[in-house]
Amino acid sequence: MNHFAVVLVLIFSFFSGLLYAQNPIIENAINDISGNSIFTYIADLQEMNRVSQPDAQTEDLSASIYLLDKLAIMKNNGGIDSIMVHHYQDTFHNPNIVAVKEGCLHPDSVLLIGAHYDAAVAFAGADDNASGVGALLEILYAIENIEPTKTIYFTFFTAEEAGLIGSTAFANSPSVGNLDIESVMSLDGIAHKAAVSDDFTVIINDSNDANSSNLANSIRDASSIYVTDLNQFLLSELSSLEQAFLQDAVSDHTPFQNNSIPGVHIIEGLGAEQLSNYHTAGDTIGFGPNNSANSPDLVEKIAKICAAYLLETAGVCNTTSAIDFDDSDSIFTVEIHPNPISNELNIICESNDVYFEIYAPSGKKLLTTSEKTINLDEYPQGVYFLRAINKARTLYRTIKFFKT
Repeated sequence: MNHFAVVLVLIFSFFSGLLYAQNPIIENAINDISGNSIFTYIADLQEMNRVSQPDAQTEDLSASIYLLDKLAIMKNNGGIDSIMVHHYQDTFHNPNIVAVKEGCLHPDSVLLIGAHYDAAVAFAGADDNASGVGALLEILYAIENIEPTKTIYFTFFTAEEAGLIGSTAFANSPSVGNLDIESVMSLDGIAHKAAVSDDFTVIINDSNDANSSNLANSIRDASSIYVTDLNQFLLSELSSLEQAFLQDAVSDHTPFQNNSIPGVHIIEGLGAEQLSNYHTAGDTIGFGPNNSANSPDLVEKIAKICAAYLLETAGVCNTTSAIDFDDSDSIFTVEIHPNPISNELNIICESNDVYFEIYAPSGKKLLTTSEKTINLDEYPQGVYFLRAINKARTLYRTIKFFKT
């Protein structure tokens, strides 16, 4: 994490209660996220020299090789669709690395979640920022069997500590400029548990940026649904030490915000111990005094919140022919028959409190109906998607089907 901008901060701590019904597909996925697994990644990464060197001949490549190896295994297992390696200049040899889960319904709409994998000090940087990197890897593993409606970029940035060099190059690259990026989350320092409570903070670099403020609120909503003990506090309610520290905090979301893309920085609630270890050799994994990365429980909760936001916002394509809704008051099933179809799609649904939409693979909505028998004779052969939505619009599911 770097310091040189004015920020608006929203800080949260844990409380009980659900505001909306959970999507069971998302709930099952995020329940697989483990803080202990994230700490395994942190332990691996802190053993490497991750300091960005403006000399390609001396920069250690251990971390980028480590990440590429992990991602290659996921790709071979079908958990991600592609891996992009972004070499942006000769002076820094470690590249930006992107793991792509392509959207099944809106592939041109992109949600980006990122974390920088370089460090300020060699053989340290557990909280800043092996914790963010570990969370990204763990989220990827947890959702490997989920097909999102929109595309998700899991982006591992380099040279953040040198001045946001990697993320700036990526945000300004022509290929990224042609993308429809809806939001950017930067996970940067999420494993330190403050002495008083489990908190996390959402930082917006421009208090007048309404779209980034809306993004922060959406993340808060996800936390209220899936991690059930979260309250919001304002910057003015933090200690003077925390306010002074956070007023100038920026991270890899900033170059995207500068390009008018909504972006936020996710960071833990701060304590004196974390501040004393910031950018020092004391930022190492551990559970005792002077060890920053000391809470698997906290990093697990923050990772779950971020994963829930991604999947709720991207939407989930269910590639089976039957899905269950949990609408708090009732559970009901939606099935389509046959699959593949010739001309007529039959929907079997116990509830009448549902309507249906048909989409082409391009994301174009073809029709909306409450009928459970739909004639698709006018449409050509190919892949289509049925979206079933309850009339309160608190739940939806998407089923892929084929027309022959």
